[in-house]
Amino acid sequence: MCAVAALSAGICMADITSANIVGYQTVNAPAAGTYMALSVSFDNVGQDASYKIASLLSVGAPKGAATALTSADQIWLWDTEAGDWVKYFYRKIGNQAAVGWCKAGSTTETTDTISAGETFFFRRGGGGASTTITLSGQVKPFTASAVYDAPAAGSYKFMGYPWPVELAIADFDKYQGAPKGAATALTSADQIWLWDTEAGDWVKYFYRKIGNQAAVGWCKAGATTKTTDKIPAGQGFFFRRGGGGTADKITFTFSNSSAE
Repeated sequence: MCAVAALSAGICMADITSANIVGYQTVNAPAAGTYMALSVSFDNVGQDASYKIASLLSVGAPKGAATALTSADQIWLWDTEAGDWVKYFYRKIGNQAAVGWCKAGSTTETTDTISAGETFFFRRGGGGASTTITLSGQVKPFTASAVYDAPAAGSYKFMGYPWPVELAIADFDKYQGAPKGAATALTSADQIWLWDTEAGDWVKYFYRKIGNQAAVGWCKAGATTKTTDKIPAGQGFFFRRGGGGTADKITFTFSNSSAE
């Protein structure tokens, strides 16, 4: 469950309260061992668009450990170039004061950052009961763009919508330059992978286009009609570039759907 109170002048819609440019998002995190794909839907208040991992989120009763074991809460960032995860854990040694969020293998609080619109996995540590995660910051007022350089077809980008509102998957091609399509969910089509927290697995969508016919648009894997599914506010997703091995440069130019 995701409750959003995004405070942005002139905006008032489901889960959005009008006030000023500062907002917060609260997410319910299930018990130990659960993974959640979350997105940074705010800018850092009074600063640039980057957040320090150390102050990215607030966890109710965080689970800590001396090392990056499964008993500690964890944050996983996707490294697109390496095609692998960069992991951080909440470090606390016994009854001592918490060190805070540290990079795996390190013992000091990290200075690494993440930008608005980027996405991460949160993993609840072992033995931890259900809790709440809070993210906060400054709501983007109008438009933003995220440029994705794919070194080759088949690469992945872990990304998110940079406002705390839901996004219709069928509308994704409005923001996407030159989508690649196929008749079925093959690797030749662009894909969106949305994490299902309860099932612990990915729900996949592909851009459907049959030969020279007009594109159908974004469909759920196994379906032939445009999906009505939505990406919930603050949830991250994988975009997978389709195609046959040539380098591509894709620009995602997002606009605030609540203002459309």
